[in-house]
Amino acid sequence: MVKRDVALEIKILKAAYGIFNSDGLSKISARTIAKKAGISTYPIYSHFESINKLTDLIVKTAVKDFEFGLYSLSIKSSTLKVEVQIFRLFTKLPGLYSEIANGNKYVISECSKIISECYQIVFDNTKLFLLATLFGIQKKISLPERYDFDLEVVNRMCCHIGEKDKLSSDNLSSNKLLVNE
Repeated sequence: MVKRDVALEIKILKAAYGIFNSDGLSKISARTIAKKAGISTYPIYSHFESINKLTDLIVKTAVKDFEFGLYSLSIKSSTLKVEVQIFRLFTKLPGLYSEIANGNKYVISECSKIISECYQIVFDNTKLFLLATLFGIQKKISLPERYDFDLEVVNRMCCHIGEKDKLSSDNLSSNKLLVNE
């Protein structure tokens, strides 16, 4: 058994979290973490049971960051619509946004619960997934190919979350803000 080195564990976690936010969960591996942390792969395996356990910890940390960020924004900016506050968090937590946009059921479910608790509203998984989709369209982030959007369907979904502006090919291509502040 290796003696626990907390500073090294923190270094590994920071490196993994950085990869998660810059490149996504799928890019986290012992090699990428080791390279970013400037260490060999051995300490990663000696301090964490497996890469899966480490990625689970990273995702849970991102969800907690989302919760903290949402509560902070709700206190500071109580006049902003919930959707705008979530968009702001997507900007600050790109790895979490990516997991929602890619349909990670755990992340979607946990974040939806947090939103519901924070704002005392019913905020379901579909609505959160839709917000991630709209955020991706707004930011022109390429979404997975499996998503083909019919603008009429997206318009109906926008109405469902309280969006007043209709989407059109014009305002998508001009990068018009989809959620009004």
